[in-house]
Amino acid sequence: MNAPPPIPSTGKRKVAVVVVIVWACIATLILLVMLISYLDSEGIVMFRKNSPTQYFYPSDLKSMNLPAWQVTNTVPLAPDQAALAAMSYASTKHHNVMTWDVDSIELRREPGTATWIYSVSLTDRQSGQYNFEVVRVLMNGSVWKPSGERPRH
Repeated sequence: MNAPPPIPSTGKRKVAVVVVIVWACIATLILLVMLISYLDSEGIVMFRKNSPTQYFYPSDLKSMNLPAWQVTNTVPLAPDQAALAAMSYASTKHHNVMTWDVDSIELRREPGTATWIYSVSLTDRQSGQYNFEVVRVLMNGSVWKPSGERPRH
């Protein structure tokens, strides 16, 4: 009679299974890092800070000779004009964006001043980059640009 083939040692089988699992985990981690790096480089998901912090100084508004506005009077700049100014400014920052969607327009008084500004939220949904900008438009139609300097004390 023929003897059955020898059964492999269970110790060698366990080592082989552990080696396969370890290599699978390493490969998964490498693929995950590559995916995250790709998503970040395409701007789909932002993990790195791409630009320095920007600061707005309300004290700068006092020297700008802006039109005064009382809430009971006609507004010097209509919301549609503020939206157009915001879209024009955002397009200079993002050259690949063809159209902006206006998500919100907020008219508010800047704290600590008598100056009213529009805060216009814009989103680019058509280019695939999903850029988002909040632009502050002053009552004279100009854009209040932030400063990269640290806050003054």
